[in-house]
Amino acid sequence: MSTPCEYTLAEKPCIDALVDMDYTWLPPSQNDRARDGQNQVILRDELIQAVQRINDVSEEVARGVYHELLAVTDNEQWTSILRGNYSRTVPGEDTKKTIIIIDLLHPENNT
Repeated sequence: MSTPCEYTLAEKPCIDALVDMDYTWLPPSQNDRARDGQNQVILRDELIQAVQRINDVSEEVARGVYHELLAVTDNEQWTSILRGNYSRTVPGEDTKKTIIIIDLLHPENNT
């Protein structure tokens, strides 16, 4: 937990700026329900919905992406994935499909 000064000077201004850009703030009281445990940082339903929306894939594929990403612990690998260097087999396609996690070309697709 952050100190009152840290919250006032750093966290709150960041939260306010993101909310002003139409991002949704998730209150701490909702964190446990949104993640698969305290040690997981990925918001399960948000990621699954984003992967479906951005990549036009099924929920099954998006859930598979989610479970694969839970196993990633290396910062360099995460950076690579966030830059668009991630692909996986998708039913009905002959080659692996690149899966975008953050839509840098259309930021309105992100939450």
